Amino acid sequence: AKSEVRFRDERRLFGFIVNTLRAALAGSDLATPGTRLIETAERRELAARHEATLYPRSAGGVTREVREPFAVFDASPNEPARVPLPTLAPVETGGPVSGPFLQLARTYLVRPLLDGFEVVDQHALHERITYEGLVADLRAGRVEVQRYLVPELVEKSRAEVALVAGQAELLKRVGVEIAEFSETTLAVHGLPARLPRPNVRALVDDLIALLDDARAPSSEDLLESVLHRAACRSSVMAGDELSTEEMRSLFERGARLESDQTCVHGRPTRVRFTLADLEKAFQRR
Repeated sequence: AKSEVRFRDERRLFGFIVNTLRAALAGSDLATPGTRLIETAERRELAARHEATLYPRSAGGVTREVREPFAVFDASPNEPARVPLPTLAPVETGGPVSGPFLQLARTYLVRPLLDGFEVVDQHALHERITYEGLVADLRAGRVEVQRYLVPELVEKSRAEVALVAGQAELLKRVGVEIAEFSETTLAVHGLPARLPRPNVRALVDDLIALLDDARAPSSEDLLESVLHRAACRSSVMAGDELSTEEMRSLFERGARLESDQTCVHGRPTRVRFTLADLEKAFQRR
């Protein structure tokens, strides 16, 4: 009849549950299947046809402008990289990381598979890669910091400066070196070197929002949230054009992870289409 129970060894039980869930997720395919998208598109098309039957257009109906849903960018391998993504040697996982690669609307990456192809959200994948690297550094106690010759100064209120400065030692554990410069100014002296292009001011705003949380998270929860925000802010974004080698680097680095099928917010990183999906879409079966 109890609504709440306690465990004698909570830490041991928690570790067992986390490890079990981690193992189960690592062995699962979380990619969105193309079949689901095709069926959704078919239902929408049927609904549109039904609506057109019920409400037919007049002879002088309005002509709507039709715009291309996306543009294709196939960058040359000789094009200079604009995003610092180090290229790694190919690794053997479920299949070879091989091209050709396409970038759609400077947001989605397409690559062939042995039994079809997949479309990857470049931001979601890079975010997962960056986050896992930061977590690995933290657990190993070797977070490398890129220190600035001249600190980045960020103006904030007195209360906000005091709030962040009061957690300076804790933030230093994840490579965020920040201190009070004046009553209304924070000085950012360094950030994790793993962040390819950190947005300092946005990251400071994130820190303030996290520290100001009324729930008063534990130190470990706070560090995890900081890593989440840092990974998101510093990853390639929708609209960033990538070269062929940058696309290859993302796929290869993702293949090295235990799982690269979701971003840190839980969104899928990829949609996978099999040959069977294509045959169904083109009514070959």
